[in-house]
Amino acid sequence: YFIKEPLAFHLLTLISLGYVVYLAVKNKLTKPLIKNAFRDSSHWLEEHLAEFTMLVFIFIYWLSSVSSNLNIGVRHLLPVFPLTMVLVAGAVSKILNPPYLKIKYGLLALLLVWQAVTVIRIYPHFLAYFNKIAGGPDKAYAITVDSNLDWGQDLKRLKKWVDEKGIEKIYVDYFGGSEAQYYLKEKFIPWWGSRDSGELPQGSYLAVSATFLQGGRGKPVAGFNQPWGYYLWLNKYAPIAKIGYSIFVYRID
Repeated sequence: YFIKEPLAFHLLTLISLGYVVYLAVKNKLTKPLIKNAFRDSSHWLEEHLAEFTMLVFIFIYWLSSVSSNLNIGVRHLLPVFPLTMVLVAGAVSKILNPPYLKIKYGLLALLLVWQAVTVIRIYPHFLAYFNKIAGGPDKAYAITVDSNLDWGQDLKRLKKWVDEKGIEKIYVDYFGGSEAQYYLKEKFIPWWGSRDSGELPQGSYLAVSATFLQGGRGKPVAGFNQPWGYYLWLNKYAPIAKIGYSIFVYRID
């Protein structure tokens, strides 16, 4: 979540949280020993029941997610996105009151422009977006793959690249729901990481999806009982092309 969402939104979230903390301190809601704290808290809940309900849902959902062993994509956090945005927007609407209105609106405008530029720059590769904390989409494959980066979305771009380069045959280890042979036709030769790299002819081309590539090069954690290390031999090669952000193409010499 923290590396997949735009930094402009994270900054806006931090500003909103800071504002909420400021209000809590100002209204002495953070001091449970004060005589009227319970009454004040009850009054706050009556006036902000919707916000409180959303906060409880977000907390429970996040707690369930981080304690789960299901770790295959930020998509599993999507239910909390709209609630988080509503809460942030609500806080921002309260911040945009006197004093310093010009400064506040100026800062908000800068954040909105930053967000718009972020969206424009990543178009049309929205799935592969990562913010600068992760090094951007170019370096994201070293951190996470699967549906965070690679869901087979660049297969048509691979076909276009192969046609433009006039490549007659290409070995493909593709991660995705489409049929690579449908797009590449007679140029397609199936490949999988468990095969002996010596089977690849000199001068041949190999396209590997980032998910399979990193799965075959990453060091497994304890308890991982599946084959690994089968693409370590590719470390001696530099990819000659990256299709979108999810398919790496190598020339085997």
